[in-house]
Amino acid sequence: MTVILTHMIELKHFVFCFCFCTESFTKEECIILQSVLVKFNIKSTLKVRDKVNNKYRIRIFKTSMDRVIFFSKTIYAYRLFI
Repeated sequence: MTVILTHMIELKHFVFCFCFCTESFTKEECIILQSVLVKFNIKSTLKVRDKVNNKYRIRIFKTSMDRVIFFSKTIYAYRLFI
């Protein structure tokens, strides 16, 4: 998962934002995840995916993509040496 995320995010020059598919989470859980992202200075917002079923996605702003790339590469490097 981390490898795929890193490679997808490295295409940031073609993407204005990145969305985490969090439809399986409640809105409250998505807000908790967003609060964790804020602690790492990653700006995000909730995007309504399905109004009928009350499903949301977390959208990461392009201005925060460098931080997300850094963390995903750090996690990937850590996993290689375990």
